[in-house]
Amino acid sequence: MKIQFVSMGLIAGFCCLAQGERIAHGGVNIEMEFVTIGNPNNPAHESGFGAVPYEYQIAIHEVTADQWEQVAKKESIMNCPKAPVWKDNEPAAGITWVGAAMFCNWLTSGDALEGAYHFDEFGTLMAIDRELALKKYDPIYVLPSEDEWVKAAYYNGFTYSKFANGAETAPPRVAENRTRSENVWAVGSGVFEQNGTYDMGGNLAEWTESAFDGGSDYSSKRATRDAAYRFGTTSSIEVRTGKDSTAYASSAYGFRVVKVNK
Repeated sequence: MKIQFVSMGLIAGFCCLAQGERIAHGGVNIEMEFVTIGNPNNPAHESGFGAVPYEYQIAIHEVTADQWEQVAKKESIMNCPKAPVWKDNEPAAGITWVGAAMFCNWLTSGDALEGAYHFDEFGTLMAIDRELALKKYDPIYVLPSEDEWVKAAYYNGFTYSKFANGAETAPPRVAENRTRSENVWAVGSGVFEQNGTYDMGGNLAEWTESAFDGGSDYSSKRATRDAAYRFGTTSSIEVRTGKDSTAYASSAYGFRVVKVNK
């Protein structure tokens, strides 16, 4: 069961109202806030990323440690030995790509194995099929594709910016993020970005749904975007943070969620 609750206000740019949502399954309630990314059929950035032919919503914040723990306690197959690394309202880290995909499935169906990501009973990824999932569930929750991530971070409805706050030079907290080694910050306390999000420039690197090489092999290494607090790299549209196995976990890797409707 999914219950919409409060509109959070109008965000500047081409995105729409920010909305809060309570997602409930089996007695667990997860509250998330999303912004709508409009302007379907937008052009890609010169790097080749960012074109998305449909409207979608993206979470304002990275998934928090508290949100992760609430679901993982119910879904033992989501076990990630290093997770959640941080705590409470800090972003969930130490999450594998598989764990992040299972979290999205739980939001969709209440079952970590069923949603846009189809896993067998042992947790092996068998297929990724958003279209099929939308026929059974509406909406679905997924990891952002690399195109969805880039558009939400850097596109303002007319052009692409270098940084997620719409600027061509890094705001101080993003510039400092690459030299931080002590800790992350709580979600929502970083730089407010042009499309209503936080921390698509700094805090943690984030998993995307997409294979780094653009292929469809389910075992392919997955692309990450954004630059984590200790990477020594400044997050920008020019940076593809890394490519890692779906079983890889790091205290520098987190994720956020995209919501797609029919």
